[in-house]
Amino acid sequence: MLAKDRALAGRLLIAAIAGVALLIATGLADTDVSFRWSPNQEPDLAGYRIYRSAVSGQYVLFSEDADTPNLVAEIPCGPNDETCAQGTDTGVPSGAVFFWVATAFDTEGFESLPSEEASKFVEGATVGAPLNLKIKE
Repeated sequence: MLAKDRALAGRLLIAAIAGVALLIATGLADTDVSFRWSPNQEPDLAGYRIYRSAVSGQYVLFSEDADTPNLVAEIPCGPNDETCAQGTDTGVPSGAVFFWVATAFDTEGFESLPSEEASKFVEGATVGAPLNLKIKE
């Protein structure tokens, strides 16, 4: 079981999500951004959360405010389950830079500190420029 101290709980959980990898699947309008990480080893792991921000380092975690606008995915999971050590942020607006972090949470509701940040310029659909522009006489 995790210690009741959030700092200690964060140190215990964060090791499992330190290697968050960013995978991008582009679309025509909004984009899906997928992530994967090493599964957590804690016996009381309940899942993972993924947060997005338009500003580097600025996230409101679920453990701080259950109405956080930054939470984009919550993945229920048990310990050592590699099938759920991944997640997707769907409908990411295109044409801007976004930043993501992941956390782990346990069965008592304690949440780890955020992982290191992953960032990406999310490209939008490209529209070809008009060709052969001429002045009409």
